[in-house]
Amino acid sequence: MKRLEEIKNEYAKELELSNWDDMIEYFLTGDINGIFYAYENIIIRYASECVKASLEKASEVAYCDDDLNDKDESEIMVVKESITNPENIVLL
Repeated sequence: MKRLEEIKNEYAKELELSNWDDMIEYFLTGDINGIFYAYENIIIRYASECVKASLEKASEVAYCDDDLNDKDESEIMVVKESITNPENIVLL
C-alpha cells in the first residue's frame, strides 16, 4: 500500500517533474488550473489505496458466528459488524 507522499510524488513523475513540490511550483508559475486537476487525481488514488487497505484489514479480522452458519462450508456467514468496524479504516 502506498502512502500519500508516495502517491503525490509518483503523480508528479508521471508529469515528468521530479517531485510533488516541484509540480506545485510549476503550476503556480503557469497553469493554476493544473493544481486542481492534480489534487483531484491524488484524492482518487489515495481513496482507492485506503479502501484497498481497509478491506484487507477487515478481511483479516472478520469473524463468523457459528450460530448463523449451517454446516455447509460452501457458504459461510460473516458478521457484518466485524468488517464495517471503524477500527478497520486505514489512513495512509
